[in-house]
Amino acid sequence: MDTVLDQPLTTNTFLAWEDRQEGKFEFDGWNVVPITGGSLAHQDIVFNLRGLLSRLLADRPFRTVQEMRVRIGTRIRYPDVLVCAGPLDQTTRTLTDAIAIFEVLSDDTASAQTGGALFLPGIDLTLPLADLYQGLTFAA
Repeated sequence: MDTVLDQPLTTNTFLAWEDRQEGKFEFDGWNVVPITGGSLAHQDIVFNLRGLLSRLLADRPFRTVQEMRVRIGTRIRYPDVLVCAGPLDQTTRTLTDAIAIFEVLSDDTASAQTGGALFLPGIDLTLPLADLYQGLTFAA
């Protein structure tokens, strides 16, 4: 966004602007931030996480969504995976009621936490971390 604005950008103005763009952008309440792509390992972890959550939540009233726009106060983010309650209208473009938000971080973080489990009290669920890293190898 290279235009000088006469007034600060509001969240609603940002959403209307972003809907007309080809790429994805986040909004931190003040600044527009372009989203860049991740590595293949990043995408594999996101795929594993969404699949694992979908399987574990299949009989519960939750929906697992990948890279969906979510509004948190005045901020707009595209988390890698999120869990929300209940059915969603297929035309939904922005979520506002995420129950759990997941962001895949760097290789260093992943290599230090490939074992154990993550308990999510809000949805009473335990994620075995080894399942998230299935098919991936990390340098020692």
